[in-house]
Amino acid sequence: MVYTILLILFLLLTGAVISGTFAERSSRAVRAPIYWDTSFMDLVNLLSIPMTVIFIILLFLNWKLTLLVSIVSCLLGGKFLQGVSEHVLVWPLYKLLVRRKMEDIRAFSPNQKIEAYERQKGICPICKEHFEIDEMEADHIKPWHEGGKTIPDNCQMLCKEDNRRKSGK
Repeated sequence: MVYTILLILFLLLTGAVISGTFAERSSRAVRAPIYWDTSFMDLVNLLSIPMTVIFIILLFLNWKLTLLVSIVSCLLGGKFLQGVSEHVLVWPLYKLLVRRKMEDIRAFSPNQKIEAYERQKGICPICKEHFEIDEMEADHIKPWHEGGKTIPDNCQMLCKEDNRRKSGK
């Protein structure tokens, strides 16, 4: 039973490390937003330490089965492990450590602004005119002082003039 639990944990950690490694090597445009935070990336990469320790323990418990599972998981299940680990381990870690911290910050991150700008295709939702991103400002749809969170779903890009008019309403 202990061996099985450690093996599952090892495979999850392996998938998380693979996921972080692929994200670091990919361009920012194709990288999932959870991998834009460098401190979170450092944490995901740090998972290689417990992964290695668990692997050594597994080798002592049953070295033949451990090597077989490790080889098969690397050859056949790299993408599968990555997907499962992102849902079971990486996303919960992200929500617990990074996202909650970011929701308490008032200013939107540059990535959140870019995401909102691209979602709106550069159109200000108030005046319906097109602007370049540097001519717009991030705005909380539900105002921050009313409990609106600093999350992508609550971000809209307004032209500077409309943002000034909206402020304080």
